[in-house]
Amino acid sequence: MAIRKCRRKPGDPALGNTCGARKKPGKSTATYLDYVLTRITVIGAIYITLVCVIPEWWIASTGLNMMFLGGTTLLIVVNVTVDTITQIQSHMLAHQYGDLIKKAKLKGRVR
Repeated sequence: MAIRKCRRKPGDPALGNTCGARKKPGKSTATYLDYVLTRITVIGAIYITLVCVIPEWWIASTGLNMMFLGGTTLLIVVNVTVDTITQIQSHMLAHQYGDLIKKAKLKGRVR
């Protein structure tokens, strides 16, 4: 890796072109980001729609007005479930690395 030093010369208009000019992302990068963001947005919109429509459909088909079965409740339950699963996976991964370090008898720096 080469390190270039740029010295600013007074009155040099090409300084921005020669020293550390930042490149803009190309068309393929913009297309990819557009694809990813569109996909995330569509999936999120479908999820929110289902969470809001299913309780209304359930109430309309059964005739039972259950206040605890609303869209907000389902959002909270799903988010807490996903967060709990993420924390469990993180804990298991940390525990797994701890066991690996013990097996390899690796020790940190002694201070």
